[in-house]
Amino acid sequence: MLIERSGLQLIALLAFLCLVAPCPSAEAQQTVTRASVNGEWTGTLVLDNSSPRIALVFALTDSTFVGKVYSDSDLMGEMEDGSLMGNRIHFKLGRLDFTGVITGSRMKVDLIVYNGSTRNFTLIKTPT
Repeated sequence: MLIERSGLQLIALLAFLCLVAPCPSAEAQQTVTRASVNGEWTGTLVLDNSSPRIALVFALTDSTFVGKVYSDSDLMGEMEDGSLMGNRIHFKLGRLDFTGVITGSRMKVDLIVYNGSTRNFTLIKTPT
């Protein structure tokens, strides 16, 4: 009887801890401030016939999402429809759709291109 009771208490304790302990996936998703995103993020996008150097330059404020996209130092255009939620950043540039996940000074980007396929690349924040 004592073993059964201890076993039930242990199960109850484990169930309680599962409810109140932070979930690993929530822990992995950090909140990124707009100020910490600001600046230049660079990396290489490997394509079939080229590997352009991509730079994303952000200038976010509390109320605006402003940024520019460069390819091999040439301005591609202004970011449109931008948002930052948690550590996830999203914007468009014409028919290109960018979604990034920021972890520290790295941003993993999924880029949906004109034909609907997705290209993945990583950007590093340039120290200021």
